[in-house]
Amino acid sequence: MAGDFPTTKHAFTDTSCGDTRTPSSVINALQDETAALETKVGVDSSAVATSIDYLLKNTSSSNPGHKHTLADGATDVSASAAEINTLDGVTASTADLNATTNFEETISSTTSEVTIATAKTLNITDNSGLKLANTAVTSTAAELNYVDTTAGTVEASKAVVVDASKDITFGTGDITATDITVTGTLDVDAVTGDWGGWTVAGETWTYASADAPVYTFTIATDLTGKYSAGMKVKLTQSADGVKYGIIVKDPTYGAPNTTVTIYMGTDYDLDNAAITSPFFSMMRAPHGFPMDRDKWTIEVTTAVDANQATPTVNTWYNIGSVSINVPIGSWFVYYDVTGVTDKAGTATNMFITLSTTNNGETDSEWTTRMQNNITGASNVTAIMSVGKRKDLTLTTKDTYYLNGSTGVSGVAVIGFDNDESPLIIRAVCTYL
Repeated sequence: MAGDFPTTKHAFTDTSCGDTRTPSSVINALQDETAALETKVGVDSSAVATSIDYLLKNTSSSNPGHKHTLADGATDVSASAAEINTLDGVTASTADLNATTNFEETISSTTSEVTIATAKTLNITDNSGLKLANTAVTSTAAELNYVDTTAGTVEASKAVVVDASKDITFGTGDITATDITVTGTLDVDAVTGDWGGWTVAGETWTYASADAPVYTFTIATDLTGKYSAGMKVKLTQSADGVKYGIIVKDPTYGAPNTTVTIYMGTDYDLDNAAITSPFFSMMRAPHGFPMDRDKWTIEVTTAVDANQATPTVNTWYNIGSVSINVPIGSWFVYYDVTGVTDKAGTATNMFITLSTTNNGETDSEWTTRMQNNITGASNVTAIMSVGKRKDLTLTTKDTYYLNGSTGVSGVAVIGFDNDESPLIIRAVCTYL
């Protein structure tokens, strides 16, 4: 028969004289309770899921869930009850707990620092979640990255940080400001901005060619949209210092260079040497630019008489071999001369012109005429000061000759009477 254990404890009764129970009933009850106890405890490696042996030792046991010896050779639980109780109230999920596995040190009141393992990332998804000394850091990651730069060197889209000597190298680029106040000394090699009407060019100019007084330099990029005829330039060369010029032709581009043509006037030459501190200006009179007209004028003059004896009618002569070379650019050109013609007995005349040939008239607008209609005298002489003025724009250098002719036959002489009033031909740069 089945015993009372483990449902209830069996109520054993001591035997005594006069006990009416049979011996067999007492022994059977002991056997039943002993069998029930063995079943509850279980044999070694018991397969009975309700036995204590199974619950404590079998790897498949899940109730009550504690095993004295852990599976697969794991270390026994050594945490104290107080240590385990620190987890009381923790509501973190498995994913939350797994997110802490990158930390090499547990954050606590005694922790001096938190180290994030190599190749791991601490991602704060909300910038309001980061505080320093209890002050919220509101900068974004992009804004903080502005300081990821090389000290002393200006980099695009980065903060400017001076180096150990408090120096900064800007390289190429512009600084734009409406108002700059400098206390002390400002040492400037080249600054972009309006400095006395000059603007820093911001590129390298390289000597190219010379056809004095006109020269060319090149820039290794297409700057035809930056420079144009009429602009002033300022530059420095080691041999002569600061020099000035005028751009007299719109620049041309032939990869990889822009060619700029400049007139250097009477005072300057462009040497085949390095050009430093290049500036340009669109102003008429930037600071320091020489404004004396004579410095930007090409002139030919002579006080020596010149004559052509027995000239052929309607034939042009370059009397005295007088000519002027007019460079590339825009010029106000004029000549003043005293003409002379002589003929026996009848009227005489003389024509004077400025021509691109030495034996002709190429533009009648340059031609003047002097006439003497007196007749009957033994000699008829005409002397007259004449001149013409005209604007010229040349894309190539050209030579202009001062020529003379007569329309009357039998003239004894035509010429230029220069000893009394010197002959003058001038070309003045109109970009001045």
